[in-house]
This record gives sequence, C-alpha cells and structure tokens, in this order.
Amino acid sequence: MPLRAVLTAQAAVAAVAVLLLSACGGSASIPSSATTFDAQTAAGTSGTAQWLQPYFNGAHTGFNPLETTLSRSNAGSLTQLWSFPTGAQITDPVIVQSGVAYVNSGDGYLYAVNASTGALIWKYETYEGTSPQNAPVLTRGLIVVPCLVGDDTQKNAMCAIKAATGKRVWAYYADCNCLPPAGVSSPVVASGTTAVFDYQDGSTSSSYVAAVDVRSGTRIWASAPLPHGPDFWSAAIAGGQVFFSTGSGVCAASLASGTQAWCTSTGSEPSIASANGVVYVNSSNNGVFALNASTGAQIWQYTPTAGNSSGNYDPPAIAHGILYVAGIGASGNLYGLNASTGAQIFNTSGAGSPAYTASSPSVANGVVYVQCTNGFCAFNSATGAVLFDGGTPGQDYVSPAIVNGVVYAACGPNSACAYALPAPHRSTF
Repeated sequence: MPLRAVLTAQAAVAAVAVLLLSACGGSASIPSSATTFDAQTAAGTSGTAQWLQPYFNGAHTGFNPLETTLSRSNAGSLTQLWSFPTGAQITDPVIVQSGVAYVNSGDGYLYAVNASTGALIWKYETYEGTSPQNAPVLTRGLIVVPCLVGDDTQKNAMCAIKAATGKRVWAYYADCNCLPPAGVSSPVVASGTTAVFDYQDGSTSSSYVAAVDVRSGTRIWASAPLPHGPDFWSAAIAGGQVFFSTGSGVCAASLASGTQAWCTSTGSEPSIASANGVVYVNSSNNGVFALNASTGAQIWQYTPTAGNSSGNYDPPAIAHGILYVAGIGASGNLYGLNASTGAQIFNTSGAGSPAYTASSPSVANGVVYVQCTNGFCAFNSATGAVLFDGGTPGQDYVSPAIVNGVVYAACGPNSACAYALPAPHRSTF
C-alpha cells in the first residue's frame, strides 16, 4: 500500500494542489451533459436501478427504492451467481451500472466485470492497496477513485476513470516532494458535477475538504484545515450541503461554495447519512445522533448500553421512516430506530453471533442486507427477523449493493460475489 501521511501537527493548508490532466493512452473526452446525475436522480427519472456509490447515493441513504425482484418472501432462497477473484482483500463496496459491476481491490486494480456473469471487461491499475478510504463512485460516466499516477508515491491522486474504457481522464494531486507525501484521506462522495473528499498536501499540513468538478478535476473550493489527521469517514451530500467529519464531530458547508454553515460535536469516528432535512450520525463511542440539517441542532440521540460502541465506517441507512444502524453494542447487532424520535423498533440480538454485523446496512423492498459473520445477512426491515444467513464471509466494512434482483458483496479473502434467486425465478439483468 502506498505511504500515507500521518499527521502530528496542526498547520495551515498548503497553497494549491497541482491539477494534472491525462488521457493515459485513451480518449480524454469528458462528458458534457449539464443534467444533474447521481444514483437517486437516476433512479427517480430513468426507472433503472443502479448503485453508483457506496451506501447507494451521495446522501448515503443506503436505500434502493426500485428493487422489486428480491423481497421478504424469497430473500432466503438466494444462491451464488458468480465469484470474481482478485489478488488481495476487497474493502470497498461494489458499484453497479448498466449491467457492469465495478470492483476495487487491494491488489491495486479497479475491475469492470459483467454484472450477470462475473466475466472481466477491463481493469485499471490504481496501484492503491487495501483501505476503506479507496472506495470509488460513478458519476457522469466516470469512476472517481484514488490512484497513484505512474506508481509514484509523491503523486497520490483522486483520479477519474472512464467507465466505458478504463482509461484515466484526469488526476487531482499535490506533488510536494516531501515525507509524508500528499494523499487522499477519505472516500469520495459525489452529487451532480461535484465530487468531495478529504485531501492532505503532505509533510505536516492538515487535511482539508476538497470539492472538484468531476468533468475536469478542477478544484471548486477547499475548506479550512480540519482539526484532525487523515481519516476514513466519508462526507455525505444532501439538499445542497456537504456534511463532513472533523474526527469528533460533523460540519455542514455549502456544496456550491464551501461556505461553512455549522459544526457540532458528536463523538469520535462519525459516519454520516442524511434524509428529509435530517443528518444522522453513527459515532463509535456516543451512539447515534439526529441533527437538523440546516442548523446542526440535535433532534435526538440514541445511546447504547454503557461500554458498548458502534461500528467503524458504518453510516446508517434510512427507508420508510426507519433508521437502520449496524454495530451498536459489543455484539454488533442491527438496530432499527424510529427516524423521527430515535425510539428503538427492533434489534437483532436474538439472531446470534452468525448474524453479527460488519458493515453499513443496505435496504431494498422490505429487506435489510448487511455484511455479517457468516458472509452476508438479510433481515426483515420491519421486525429484524433473519431471512438469510450465509454466503462466504468477506471483509468488514463492505456493505452489499442490491440491483435488479442481485446482491453484490465481498466474499472469501479476495473475491467479490453476486447472489441471486435460483433460475427460473431470476430476473433479467
């Protein structure tokens, strides 16, 4: 894995990151459509289910509203459709669009595979190792993902890869010729033509939130220095705002300008999702918070039993008035909370250790899917009853993606797998 910066001092943001544009042997053309395009918009306008980002969309709702094939009545019949082996662990969720699944592996490659067969279409060498900060997103026909330019550890970049061809279009990085080098310090999130991620300019400089135009890689704005070192907690985007971690809290800023609206303390390692004007935060030591998205004022807090903690890198999922949170409590149960009040609706403590959660939940058609001890699990979204408990155990943090009757998840030590209903009950991919 490339050397990453470990910050030991708080300093001002370094001047301006270097922007390099590279076709890298392929076409450098950039999509020019001005239509806002993210997973939520695509689902609402095209009627075609897609999973373009970890946790489904920029808001991290984790909810695919268009799934109709898999349901509470048949999720227990899921069987493995295919397995795609890579050379190292997979710590990033699979993303899916138009019959292609994109798998980012710790072996330093981003793979495009046929979503129905698992056959390789192309692969791009990112040179990146195993880390949950490397999760990609797909927007405007581009996969935005961390990569090293030319395998140079001084060129730790956020790159845009053309989804159709696997060729790089642009790279955003600072070449400081210093140690520790500059680098990406959180996963990317995207909405419309804007991608947001944490970046650190190298040496002892603090990380900052960077917003770039996904069509060109040009930086739109950068935040003030963040009061923490690099972390792996992705920002979330909703209602024209970006909500990002400070290490021990959450701040809100304008997506268009970066102007900060508010900051509030929540506890360490906050993982963020947003829906209906509310920001939901899953912290590692203080439980779950609901905050007013406009003001940051606390609406409610759900506190687990003293001494228990929440999961890392696990934003909640929200669907039909219920907030689904993985990892609350020492045993890693799935919790369903009333999204308006924080009152507990269910927890899966009775499901036993095979169903302990190890990723953020994903929701589709009345079923909650989550990486668990035995591979991945499916629960009734209203009651928490176990519907499926199986597959092959994969890496923690890898939340499943559900698209057109198929569940995409990490499996085994180094593979991605797809699960579907047995033929002839399988849908058309």
